[in-house]
Amino acid sequence: MKKNAYILIFILLFLFQFVYALENTYPKILSYEITNKSEFVDYVSYAFAFLISISSVILIVVIMMAGIDFILAGGDIGKVSRAKKRIKDGFIGLLIVLFSYLILNTINPGIVIENPDLEKCVGGGAVITIEKPDENPKRMCIWETKSKLIIDGTIKEDSTEWTFENGDLKEAWAFSEYDFKGTATLLFQDNDEYPTPVDKDISEALHVPTNTKSIVILRKYPGLYLYDNNNLLIKENPPFFVNQTYSDLGDFKDKALSYTFVQDKDNINSHYEAILFEDVNFSGGCTLLERSYSGDIRGIIHEMYFKDKETSSVILYKMDETDKESKIILYNKPNCLVEEYNEENVCEGIVTDWEGVYVIPGGTYCGSFNGPVSSVEIKGQIGFVVRSTDNYCMYFDLSKNQNNNCINLENTRVFYESGYNPETGESIPIRPDHFMVFSIKK
Repeated sequence: MKKNAYILIFILLFLFQFVYALENTYPKILSYEITNKSEFVDYVSYAFAFLISISSVILIVVIMMAGIDFILAGGDIGKVSRAKKRIKDGFIGLLIVLFSYLILNTINPGIVIENPDLEKCVGGGAVITIEKPDENPKRMCIWETKSKLIIDGTIKEDSTEWTFENGDLKEAWAFSEYDFKGTATLLFQDNDEYPTPVDKDISEALHVPTNTKSIVILRKYPGLYLYDNNNLLIKENPPFFVNQTYSDLGDFKDKALSYTFVQDKDNINSHYEAILFEDVNFSGGCTLLERSYSGDIRGIIHEMYFKDKETSSVILYKMDETDKESKIILYNKPNCLVEEYNEENVCEGIVTDWEGVYVIPGGTYCGSFNGPVSSVEIKGQIGFVVRSTDNYCMYFDLSKNQNNNCINLENTRVFYESGYNPETGESIPIRPDHFMVFSIKK
């Protein structure tokens, strides 16, 4: 009797689905919906979703009612036994419903998901049309980077619709093989041109090629982008997006060959800059990347300061052009103490006036300073990197200086006596040469 009742309920629910489908409006169920243009297979998918939903609700209600009967059984063995059986049957039925969904989706995803969910492309993406023999074309949304793009069919030529707003998409690449291998096709690339960045129109994006197997989609977020090929091109890996300081670039270590910045348009008084290091933990050779530069890393500056011409760590910072209080003060004596405070003994400057880098001695600033620099005092939320006369760079972290604003450089890797000069027999003095100063504000 119970089996017949369940069969009757199933038939009524299925018929109700098709009767409901004759109406003009249709509610969305489990992300499925039908329209006046829907075909038979669309109604089947919709009916399946409807049955899953209703069956789940009914079984949950049955379990809850059986639970109430169990509580109110009052020790009656018969009632307790019947309540337990109903609870058990309800759970079994619920598992059958859920497993039927998983099994059907595994055997043929098209039965469960006939139309890919395009709602994710509302926030930006590429909507492509998939063609398959003897079947109607389907639409599919790609909104993120995919190393293996599973397409059950063939991408229709010139069918791509880009739903990004201008300024939302940084770049997009299509590859003819999985894992970003094979022929790489640049579909779109939008790079800021400081000081007047203009967003590239999304209408200039190309169509996704028919043979695409993997795809890179980068949204346009402020920060630094590193590429494993020259001229902002991709060789084997998607661009590495840097939005914080990295002491180790991990899988992207020793691969950066070109770079570009995306500045924060919401704050015109600040801009990103970066310092690249040859070795991990901010050591070895280093190169300052200023806001106005974008291009190949292995340029003249890189050739001079990087022995192996590779990048393993990076400090990213944002300079605030309105900050007129943060200062760095250079002393030619230890412990930030001098007998006479003058231009020969002390070099003082506002960070924003130095634009992130300062060179001594005889540079534009503090030309009268009588070096070398033995200690450094900082005021404000700033940090600095010292490049020595042998092109070794060292990052000084004030947090490790026991809240002392004065940092002694003597007897560090950038201030010591190195070996002996074979010509003169004298030791070779290693001294601080460049100071790269940056903000550490969040």
